[in-house]
Amino acid sequence: MSDDYSDLLYRDSPFYPFVSTRNLLNVNRDIDVNHRPLIVAVSFELLSIALDFNQIHIQNLEWILESFKAKVEDVDIFTFGYTMAPSLIIGSFISAVSGVPEGLKRICPPGTDNFLLRLNGYKVSHLPDVYAIFISTMKDPKLCGYKIFQFCFDKPFSDNRYYLAGLTAAKRHFLSLVSLEAFHH
Repeated sequence: MSDDYSDLLYRDSPFYPFVSTRNLLNVNRDIDVNHRPLIVAVSFELLSIALDFNQIHIQNLEWILESFKAKVEDVDIFTFGYTMAPSLIIGSFISAVSGVPEGLKRICPPGTDNFLLRLNGYKVSHLPDVYAIFISTMKDPKLCGYKIFQFCFDKPFSDNRYYLAGLTAAKRHFLSLVSLEAFHH
């Protein structure tokens, strides 16, 4: 991919969440307390980071729109990009434990909004492929995550640059947390 989204993904950017020691501690706690695999614990932490950052987006929306010449939809779709691969990883894990219907139920929020229906349709159509990647590579969390993120880049939900920047940011954070946690644990 030639675009590294450096105009969006830089230190202290509202589009590049800061990953801290607290996030690593949360991953460790999730592994120790909930007995989740590393790849799943990191994915849950990325969703938590996205929720926190969404609040920052809401609080600073006017400034973000003006400074980045963005639209509200761009800010929203960034978050969808950031959460897509972690959601599919979590859906794959739940599918492995409780079956694909339960996995889909947990990652596809109900709603009638056209965008949400398209987003859920993407997850429904691609969860079987991601699940196959997950099952075949989950013993190597870095490889598994890399392959799932690559799948999301190869079959993007959207070609919107904010979506792709969100996916890029999440991939960077995922690989960083997996590497740090594997070293730490």
